[in-house]
Amino acid sequence: MAALTSAGHKVTTQKIQKDNACELYVDSELVWSCNITEFKQGANASHPMCVAAVNAVDASGGSK
Repeated sequence: MAALTSAGHKVTTQKIQKDNACELYVDSELVWSCNITEFKQGANASHPMCVAAVNAVDASGGSK
C-alpha cells in the first residue's frame, strides 16, 4: 500500500474471501494480484512485487 500511496495513488482496502491474496482493482477491473506470502518481511517500495503492482496500476490509467 505504501508503494502505491507514495506513487500518488489513492488506496482503499477491503477484506476479500481469498486466503493470502492481494488484489488491486482500478475502476472495478482487476489489474494485479499476488499471493501475499510471497512478500518478505520488511519489504519496501523497491521490492519487485511492489514495483510490479505500481506499474500495473499506472498502466491501467489508475487515477492519482
